[in-house]
Amino acid sequence: MSVSSPRASSRSSVSAVSISSRSSRHPLLVLALPSARLSAPYLVSARRSCRFSFRSSASSSSSASKASASASGDSSSLVAPVVAPTPRVVARGGGDDDGGLLPLPLIDAEKYRHVSPGVCDACASDADIRAAWAQLLIDQIPAHQVQARRSEQANVGGVTYEAYERFEQAYHSWLEDMKQPDWHPASGEAPTLLWMVREKERLVREYGCGDVFAAMKDEEGQVALALYPELCAELDGKSELALSPDGVPAVLELALACCLAGNLFDAGAAWLIASEANCVDDECEVDLDSDGEPGLLLNNAKVADTFRAARAFCERDGGWHYDDAAALSSRLTAKDGSGRPIRRAVVFCDNAGADTMGMVLLARTILQMMGDDAMVALTANSSSALNDVTFAELEAFVDEARRADAVVDDMLQSGRLVLLPSGQDSTLLDLGSISNELHAWVTSELDIVTSHDEWLIVLDGMGRSLESNFQAYEYVTQGTSVLTLAMIKSEINARRLEANVKDCVVRLRTGERQLKNTS
Repeated sequence: MSVSSPRASSRSSVSAVSISSRSSRHPLLVLALPSARLSAPYLVSARRSCRFSFRSSASSSSSASKASASASGDSSSLVAPVVAPTPRVVARGGGDDDGGLLPLPLIDAEKYRHVSPGVCDACASDADIRAAWAQLLIDQIPAHQVQARRSEQANVGGVTYEAYERFEQAYHSWLEDMKQPDWHPASGEAPTLLWMVREKERLVREYGCGDVFAAMKDEEGQVALALYPELCAELDGKSELALSPDGVPAVLELALACCLAGNLFDAGAAWLIASEANCVDDECEVDLDSDGEPGLLLNNAKVADTFRAARAFCERDGGWHYDDAAALSSRLTAKDGSGRPIRRAVVFCDNAGADTMGMVLLARTILQMMGDDAMVALTANSSSALNDVTFAELEAFVDEARRADAVVDDMLQSGRLVLLPSGQDSTLLDLGSISNELHAWVTSELDIVTSHDEWLIVLDGMGRSLESNFQAYEYVTQGTSVLTLAMIKSEINARRLEANVKDCVVRLRTGERQLKNTS
């Protein structure tokens, strides 16, 4: 199977303030990008018909600079003003039972390591890098304050600012301790990046903070649902005969571009990009509500225009740093005689909102390309972590989406598309510790689809696919394919991939590991 190799990006330089779309004269604000953590303070001038200007600081401490070069791509460094709440999306319950976590049956559990060399393990091996990360996390605390107040005011996520303040005090003290050269965890564990983010989320739960980013995720989910019907119609309008020069169906190219645009589009931008005001250069006018706060005025046309700009930036035109779309198409259908087609896929979702929408559109598209007996499992975190979508939120989003999409509704009713909790509680991914529900589903389907070369694992987002699991294909069973989908949002990942921040990764690799016969 032919797969791509990394190459220097052919994209032009992207401004730290805006992304000029190739299909739109209006810029896509960098607020839609969690980006490279450039220690960027956002300057806000509050006045009637106010303007919000976003500029990177010209100077920062060496510690912050070092941390920003290895930042993780979550949305927590974005300091956005509190906005008027939108209605809470009511989600059904779901998640792990109390039976513990198990390894994904498609990996060699004895050999598997979640770390991506030079990223996740650097915190454990280098005290300076660990201290820089700790400082970066301290610098993100003001954004957590904003989101905590925002969720409390919206009465979502079970958030109280009083509980958040207790958490913040403990969290800040813990991070300050971590900056000391001789610091080490009392548990004796290696303080990898995954360990750090897990400990942070454990503290959130210990102090009863609730889902601090709940309000932001709700708003971004509403924006994505407004976009969803139009994108479904566009996908359905693509002819089955429309192919790229290398034989990739146009519908698959569009679905992948939507996935990448969703990863770009998220991170707290919904309230701004959905405003009635037009953007000019690096500023947007935002109407103020009766309380003097920026109002979320959903205008579907403007939201759609902004997403189109993001999608245009992410289109497959020779600009993807890794481009294995042709290889993916071949594996999904095997029409070129390259082997068995994919019949089962497990998709690990990343952020709430447009990113989740992209994963639903991808699942929809690959199921249409695969055989009638194919199945896809969409999975999401069992508990909240920053702005990552939870299983309950994934269920709620799909429940709403299916009302406007007969295709997905039919896939759900037939059982070809299933939703499962992943067992995860952080912004990274540990395939060695998944939920009982996901483990049981994969195990049962392996009894039906026994050949591992008919299985696909999709890792969405930088935390799950670049900062952890970049070498996951080295640990999966022979024949299992691993698809990495991500927008590069940190300098450390850009450097090690010989890429640029905001480059796109669509990489397919196949496992070669033989497992011992345990039957």
